[in-house]
Amino acid sequence: MAAPYLDRGLTRQLIFNQVAVGYTIWGGGFGAKILAEQVHLDRPEAWLFGTIGALPILALGRSIEKSESPFFTTLNLSTNDIVERLFGSLKQPAFALGVSALLALLTGVCEEIVFRGGVLPSCANYAVLHGYSGTLVEGIPFGIAASTVLFSLGHLPFLGLIQGEAGVRNFFSVDTLVLFGLQCATGGSFALLYVSTGLSTAIVAHFLYDLYTLYATHLVVTDQIAYSKSPLPPLPQQSLAAMRWRMTEGRQYVDEARRAFLMMDANRDDAISQAELRLGLASMNLKLSRKQMGTSFAIADADASGEIDFDEFLEFVGGAEDEASSTIKASLLGVRA
Repeated sequence: MAAPYLDRGLTRQLIFNQVAVGYTIWGGGFGAKILAEQVHLDRPEAWLFGTIGALPILALGRSIEKSESPFFTTLNLSTNDIVERLFGSLKQPAFALGVSALLALLTGVCEEIVFRGGVLPSCANYAVLHGYSGTLVEGIPFGIAASTVLFSLGHLPFLGLIQGEAGVRNFFSVDTLVLFGLQCATGGSFALLYVSTGLSTAIVAHFLYDLYTLYATHLVVTDQIAYSKSPLPPLPQQSLAAMRWRMTEGRQYVDEARRAFLMMDANRDDAISQAELRLGLASMNLKLSRKQMGTSFAIADADASGEIDFDEFLEFVGGAEDEASSTIKASLLGVRA
């Protein structure tokens, strides 16, 4: 039996990031005091209210994961890529669940103690001291807003700003705005839970959200990879297009095309929609405008059925008539267009 796979370098990086965020917890500062006084994960009510509070956030995450909107393409691909790097391409349910739970718990404890337990009350107190609010209670909305913004900014890829013109361009993009909006939604939800039910509840909700994100993504990604390895039917049952391309380009070409097709076929209906093609191209670092995407899809969808079957996919990629088909042929199939 093979040993479980885990990218140790990425794991160390994720752990280091949280240790750095929560350094006052380990260093005996205000974080350690908050941990001792406010965190009570042994209380059943914390898990009850935390689970209830996590449901809207989990529903939001699920809707984004299933969304076909181009606004969420990069966000979903980024999550898939990190989880695949972390756990590899083979499904390992028990091991991935254990590691995901540990990482999610560490993240929930560190980020909630710092941003909700520490930053939020400090911002509320700041509002009182500077005359924005008359009392600490009146300053709580300011604390929620300020701590949520800081939490969201802390999750943005600022390192891209030092990676040249391309990194700067990627940072100041719609993708960054979408990420910021998502972090505001989750951070604001955790803040409201903290204010209404306490820090332990916010930690539980954060833990469940991150656990779902890591573990569910692992299952989805590995399932899709396994599905992409489904073989073609034996020769007598193969389509004429598959047999023709096999004769002209070779068996490996058709097999690789089949894997590419099935990787894009997210709903596994043996056809590729325009949204699935967009997502597949984005995974190859090709983002087309709405007009370009429509043109490429129209070329591929030869019978104008509204979806691309495998025969049409073979013709589209093999012909390499535009940037989309050339990218698939060159990047995914390893064949020069």
